[in-house]
Amino acid sequence: VHGEVHLRSAGFPCPPHSQMRSRVHDGPGRLALRAQDHPDYNLMFVDERNYLAANQHIQRVMYEQVYGFLRADRVTGVSPLEKFKSMLRRLGFAVCHCIICPSDVQDSSRRRVYIVGYRDIDGETGASACQRFLTRLNVASEFC
Repeated sequence: VHGEVHLRSAGFPCPPHSQMRSRVHDGPGRLALRAQDHPDYNLMFVDERNYLAANQHIQRVMYEQVYGFLRADRVTGVSPLEKFKSMLRRLGFAVCHCIICPSDVQDSSRRRVYIVGYRDIDGETGASACQRFLTRLNVASEFC
């Protein structure tokens, strides 16, 4: 690669938020492992934040995650999705997300969450870039 990279795309390890993890119990009604206690949890919330903070030239980000990423924490009431979007906003990104059901394009029923972030660039605001992305996809989405 020559020059600066302006797009970061990643799919994080999903076990902290997967349906399979939510089925593992260590007693009646208790999960064996909270998402934030999973060893891969910091990869998303600490390592990625540090990488983006150190690489301010990155103008666009896109992440893929399992549907369980929307599930709110029982104690805080905040979902990992909202926590992740908040982290991206603090780093200067306008952020949107959409949910895509792969059965529209392949033989799978597992819904995926796509998170997209844009920084202002070349006269276009990050917010308008997010809206343009969602319009092109023509999917039900949330924009904030």
